[in-house]
Amino acid sequence: MPEFYDMASQNQVEINRSLKVYKANEMVQDVRHELTHKEQQLLTFAMSKIKSSDKAIVHNGVTICPEITFSIKEFYETFGFKDESYTNVKRQLEELAQKGWWIDKTYEDGTKKEAYLTWFSKLEIEPKTSKISIRFHEELYPYLYQLAQRYEDSLGKNFYISYELRYIVPLDSEYSQRLFELLRSYKNVEYLEFSLEEIKEKLSLVKVVFEKDDKEEFEKNALLYPNKVKQNGKSKRVEVPLKSYDKYSNLMNRVITPAVTDINKYTDLDVRVKPIKEGRGVVKL
Repeated sequence: MPEFYDMASQNQVEINRSLKVYKANEMVQDVRHELTHKEQQLLTFAMSKIKSSDKAIVHNGVTICPEITFSIKEFYETFGFKDESYTNVKRQLEELAQKGWWIDKTYEDGTKKEAYLTWFSKLEIEPKTSKISIRFHEELYPYLYQLAQRYEDSLGKNFYISYELRYIVPLDSEYSQRLFELLRSYKNVEYLEFSLEEIKEKLSLVKVVFEKDDKEEFEKNALLYPNKVKQNGKSKRVEVPLKSYDKYSNLMNRVITPAVTDINKYTDLDVRVKPIKEGRGVVKL
């Protein structure tokens, strides 16, 4: 559990940690991304700053998400980090801005496509105050804003998760947060079953290789994993399983068991994992 490095700010820290994070289930169940633990924390903190009253502005047919502001000091204190480094956060935000994520989308006519979305349409830091200004990309509006209102309008159909920020502050790895959010998205289901391949995909235990970035590497992996090749328009990629998690024992010891321990210790979920075998090998959890 991280400790405060400035006890004078404890009241504000507690207020921030009580803020709620809202995400549409699609962002949790259907998204593949490669984010570090710190990058996830930065994004989640920004999401916790979204107010229920926030509404988009439509200008010339383009949806513009409301602007979110917070200081680097505020972020570091909320998560209990002692290294308040302007340079580190600036670098992490820069890397985040260059990353995106894939999501499966179903349109009104029934057409299914994979969409590649980026996180921000605006990202600024004021050097004098270390204040960060963020505007989420307009494509993210339906996944982050007015979810409670949409829940009421849909006659109670559950399609989003919510939790207090305090639950993820002490989690030790990106996999703990990913698994917590994944299980949270099935909050009304007591028993879940995933194949090992499914759980690795949902926890983003893959390396994404784009054809445009490295054609030789793409073609090599496309031959090895033809069922992992994806295409969106002219853009092709292959989602390569990380070999370090091919062995069941590695997956459990390095990812699942530590994540479940974290979740049971620090959140309001009570999780139990049972391996399911076919023959002599484990095929599902």
